[in-house]
Amino acid sequence: MKMNAMQILGLVLLIGAFLYVFEMGYHGFVQQDFNKAQIVLTFLVMLLSAGFLLGYQIIEKNVHERDIVKMFSFFGLAIVFLFIIFYTRNMNSIIPLFFSLVYFAIAVFLAFKKTTEFKEPMVRFGLRFFITLGVMILPVALFEYVTTGTIDFTLQGIYMPLISIITFITTGFLKLIGINVQAIPQAGGYTLAVVDGTFRVFVGAFCSGVSSMSVFIAAFIAMAVDLKADMKKKAGLFALGIIGTFLANVLRVILLFLTGFYFGVDALLAVHTHLGWILFFIWISIFWVLVFKLEDKEVDDNKRKSKQIAYEPK
Repeated sequence: MKMNAMQILGLVLLIGAFLYVFEMGYHGFVQQDFNKAQIVLTFLVMLLSAGFLLGYQIIEKNVHERDIVKMFSFFGLAIVFLFIIFYTRNMNSIIPLFFSLVYFAIAVFLAFKKTTEFKEPMVRFGLRFFITLGVMILPVALFEYVTTGTIDFTLQGIYMPLISIITFITTGFLKLIGINVQAIPQAGGYTLAVVDGTFRVFVGAFCSGVSSMSVFIAAFIAMAVDLKADMKKKAGLFALGIIGTFLANVLRVILLFLTGFYFGVDALLAVHTHLGWILFFIWISIFWVLVFKLEDKEVDDNKRKSKQIAYEPK
């Protein structure tokens, strides 16, 4: 059984809503450059839009209501676990480590059960998405604890290399279009400053794209299991997805800088709230359309080859 276009769009919207919650948990929901009312409203719009599209599939009898409930349950459980882990990260390192261990144990337990027993692909996707994030969370927490002695999920060992590359690309692009900027190393990132001193912006942990990258990896693994492609092609698609997700984040940083440079800090802060998920939504939609088109082409090619073999003279 294969998902239709409306089901895929519903899942993309659901992933977008999940990314919004993920990023807000990652930010701690305390950053001054985020409008909390807009955050909640946008999350609800995306979630309700996904619910409407997938609910319509129930009316059309393309899926069963119980399958939609199961899928939303897996997404909901992932949100609950991640919220608890992020919320407790500044209390004591042992607390988020404990909840990471609990989530990891549940994910591993479910991973050893047969996910193929679910006939509906959306349910399989939701379960695998939950499992992948759970399997990822503990190694990340342990890595941070071993390298820094604490667990706050800022993931400096991961985001600083990403920030360095993003800053290098952004600086090069801005100079290319005639904006003379310099990258000034700071604690936790870089300050991009126009040489004449008219504008500057800090590129730090929350500009690294760690959250969107994590959500993409979980979504790809959850979907890739059902793709009718060999491992080489899946690896190629995964690499394309990672590069595309990273470049979407680079584009976000560039656009934010240009917004602040030309229209002022207030405009930058207004755009900053939403630009990340908008670009991610556009990119992830393009990516999955491309993936399924390639899969359809491969299926057609295989059928054509099978027919040629069948009618080949003995």
